[in-house]
Amino acid sequence: MEEVDTNTFGGARAEAVEDAKQSFIRKQGLHLPLFYVSLTHQSLEDDLLQSVPEPDRYWLKKAAYWHGTSNAFTFYRQWESHVRTMPLKEKQKLLTTLSYWAKSPNQEQRTKALQEVNHAITNSGSTLNKSSLQSAWAILIQQQGPLGNFLPAFRWHGTSNQYHLWASQVLRGDLGFSTRDYQPVGQKIAMALPVTLFIGVGGFVLATALSFLLATVLSLSAKAMLKASLRKFLYLLDSFPAFLLALGLLALFLKWGGNWDPISAGQTPTIISFMENLFSSALGAALVCTLLLLVPYLTLQFHQSLEEEKNKLYFRTALAKGLSARQSLVRHLLPNAFPPMLTLMSEVFLALIAGILVVEITFSLPGLGNLLTQSILTADYPVVIGLILLLLVIRMVVVWLAEACIIFLDPRARQI
Repeated sequence: MEEVDTNTFGGARAEAVEDAKQSFIRKQGLHLPLFYVSLTHQSLEDDLLQSVPEPDRYWLKKAAYWHGTSNAFTFYRQWESHVRTMPLKEKQKLLTTLSYWAKSPNQEQRTKALQEVNHAITNSGSTLNKSSLQSAWAILIQQQGPLGNFLPAFRWHGTSNQYHLWASQVLRGDLGFSTRDYQPVGQKIAMALPVTLFIGVGGFVLATALSFLLATVLSLSAKAMLKASLRKFLYLLDSFPAFLLALGLLALFLKWGGNWDPISAGQTPTIISFMENLFSSALGAALVCTLLLLVPYLTLQFHQSLEEEKNKLYFRTALAKGLSARQSLVRHLLPNAFPPMLTLMSEVFLALIAGILVVEITFSLPGLGNLLTQSILTADYPVVIGLILLLLVIRMVVVWLAEACIIFLDPRARQI
């Protein structure tokens, strides 16, 4: 907000631009305290600052902190009468010098800044006002603020704060507006959500089914060489970073004549359109990439869980009683191995957002991952916060569903 948009304001006066900024700040509630409680010093009360223009608040607060409230306001009254008759350019120069003094991080730089302030006051304004301002400034810098200014103080702001305003809006479903294009945050998320759901949920369901099938085949197969070769290939595929796998698939996609026609934001893909363009659309290639990211890890973990259950006595007892390996796996092995698999699936689904982010950026798909990246790069904080809240809600729902399914499938978990 500190950079004036010339396309909006053009050659407008500085006072008009400042009025527009202050109006926006008050409309958005940005002039309120951040939280219910604030930890600050006791030099200057917030209600005293309300009557001070925004450009003067910072240096006046520092002056009160270092040299006392009464001395700071004595100088400020002289400052007001002095700059009222000054040209805007000289006023801005003097204000910049005072701000530089207030932002000095150490005593050495503060001493240097004091000299610049003295020089700026000496060379500005009329002689009458200048002498009064010089006298007030000399008195100010000679005084030391009371010890209480350096002690912390807690202040209670009640419900009149930015967090309470934001939380109230969120509970009503209002996530605010984007600072980049001023669109509602909920609308931007709703437009990007279908793409991510199709890639994430669709890819997760297909990867889970395929991984479960491969793990079962590995457990039932009696060919040791086939099992070892397939496991080594899965380990190799799982070791590839997500971005390298996505770029490799993108190269193959373009080499095989894939049609680079990424969907636009808000366009909801359908199963029929996907099946028709499985190998010729960016969406289909992104879904295949998601499968390659998930299938190796899930297959290896599912297979390990099945192998651990195969070494237990109940499985050997089932085989000794005459059941085939397939019958023992379906009747006894899978019911006991599935709850740990379900916990693993929930963790993989929660970590899938990182892979989706890479896939969406690589294939130029306008999903939540791409939206989150662009919002971070452009400092669009309302959208970032809205997406984080959505991911937190999804995480809670997934964890609750996983726990409910485990309790339903495993009676032993109901007693915990």
